[in-house]
Amino acid sequence: MELEFDREVTHCYEVAASGTVCQEETLETIVPDACPDILRIVAVCAQATLNGKQARDGLAEASGSVRAVVLYQPEEGGGLRRLEAALPFTSQMDAPTLTQQGMVSACARVRGAEARALNPRKVLLRVDLAVEITAFQPTENMCCQAVLEPEEHKVEQMIAQAETYQLSAVQEKPFTFTDQIRLNGGQGEGMEVMACQAQTVCGECKLIGSKLIFKGTVELQLLVQEAGGALTPYRESMPFSQVMEIPGVGEGSECQMDLELTQFTCLPSG
Repeated sequence: MELEFDREVTHCYEVAASGTVCQEETLETIVPDACPDILRIVAVCAQATLNGKQARDGLAEASGSVRAVVLYQPEEGGGLRRLEAALPFTSQMDAPTLTQQGMVSACARVRGAEARALNPRKVLLRVDLAVEITAFQPTENMCCQAVLEPEEHKVEQMIAQAETYQLSAVQEKPFTFTDQIRLNGGQGEGMEVMACQAQTVCGECKLIGSKLIFKGTVELQLLVQEAGGALTPYRESMPFSQVMEIPGVGEGSECQMDLELTQFTCLPSG
């Protein structure tokens, strides 16, 4: 006797690889001609941003750059000077079941940064970087629901309800926004932003039907040098909210949101 089963196929994702890649990036940079010679390096500020992710056959890849700002005292005296450089990076993780149809999620962070003056006109930068990578591969799950034509084959069936959890959608939405912040207590003219770091924070994330609504803030840390040379730190929050369409999710679905900074600029406004 041959029986034919009633099967249902669901489309979902599986995690092909997940982990953290730690690596070190170094760069030698020259002090521009318009800047004075270095007497002493005071501090290094570094921010990692992503600019690309790619799923390959058996390999997940993420790339980006670390923007480093070196603050130093010049030999000629006066206030601090800044030297900016970009350190590109590429991180890879083995994912044997991943294909080019997969998706890659990544998050890069700087664990430490240092700078050493090789001479008054040359600086060696060293950055300790950690890149969290997760690769998702689309797949199909097949579930047997019953036997077709059970009466004809005189088959009795016991049917029970059960719950299963699967990753039904993996999506991303790039977006940009701008905001203005007022630096209280500053003197206005002669102020200079010496260093700026940003961190994204997701405050709320929920599904309403097929729409994902998420809100959060970008937390800014600024170091401003006043006209007289005094340094003043600032902390500011820039709120944002977004709506994202997620097809294929049903009622009662749960969601998880990761925010990653890909680019930011901090410029004085007139």
